[in-house]
Amino acid sequence: MENLINILSTMRQHNSEGERDFIEDYIYPLNPTPFFNEAQEVIAYVVENTHGHSKVLWSCHVDTMHRARTSGDARQEVWVSDDGVAFVNADCDCLGADDGAGAWLMMEMIKADVAGTYIFHRGEEIGCWGSSAMALHHTDWLATFTHAIAFDRRGTTSIITHQRGERACSDELGTTLINLFGMRHELDPTGVYTDTAEYMDIIPECVNISIGYENEHGSSETLDTVYALALRDAVCALDWGSITLPVVRDPLVREYTQSKYGFGYGSYGNWGSTSKKATLSTGLNPYEIPTTDELLECTNTDLADWVLAADPYEVAFLLQDMADQLLEAQHGASYAEIETYDEHDPYNRLDVGMR
Repeated sequence: MENLINILSTMRQHNSEGERDFIEDYIYPLNPTPFFNEAQEVIAYVVENTHGHSKVLWSCHVDTMHRARTSGDARQEVWVSDDGVAFVNADCDCLGADDGAGAWLMMEMIKADVAGTYIFHRGEEIGCWGSSAMALHHTDWLATFTHAIAFDRRGTTSIITHQRGERACSDELGTTLINLFGMRHELDPTGVYTDTAEYMDIIPECVNISIGYENEHGSSETLDTVYALALRDAVCALDWGSITLPVVRDPLVREYTQSKYGFGYGSYGNWGSTSKKATLSTGLNPYEIPTTDELLECTNTDLADWVLAADPYEVAFLLQDMADQLLEAQHGASYAEIETYDEHDPYNRLDVGMR
């Protein structure tokens, strides 16, 4: 509990002093392997604990939605109510249980010698910066895993089966996890976007599990520490090295949720199963969200063709993501303004080699 509150007391905006403090205090003692992008920036830290030949990739992210905190005092005061709810004062940006609680849980699992590989992503809150680079530059490494299990969902009941309206893990896996945990979790198709979504083309089963926070990204964010501790106990009590988890979902097939109004968070029905390899004459893939470069380089006609061919939820997600980025820019935290580390920064060390 003391470690959990200390983690939440550190404001960890991407590329901030608080993030650096957190990595130095909590990640480095785990003797992690850093993974890099093409610019030699650290995009994730990985800790191996693969006894039992586990093919599970446990996932969380280290950054938070604190704003304009790239330097200066990186601490905030965290309070805990009598019934175990952690919170901060109204003048704070957020509690940071998204995803400080997930990082804490994974460190508890490592301490308990739970089998698996642990990945601590950087830059999730600026658009899955670290995990998208992992998917691009370390595809072969990711393909060695059958399951990517994130602890980065709000609430206390969700086993997320879909992200961005697309199936990310099978109901069979979700049901297996529900039975293993024994904590009244439920299958939930309403996931939005976290790091494991970036691995859906590579890893068959990609899931996100409730870690106990509510009202994330604002001063009213809370964390149910009683639930977090109970989940820790449930996860650490299992012998993951000997458990055979279902592998049902095909990462090369797209399957969408559908409601009576069209795409969205409706029933568990399928929109269809479609190969990802199809592309438009413009080169845009109707089953992929265009990158920023593709949006800038294509013509209005190209983009209109993509909108007509893409499913409506993908279009809606693109618009929402652009609005989020605009909001970040208005708060002085656009990607262009994020400071970069130099080669002498200990958090961007290259002496340990490339992966």
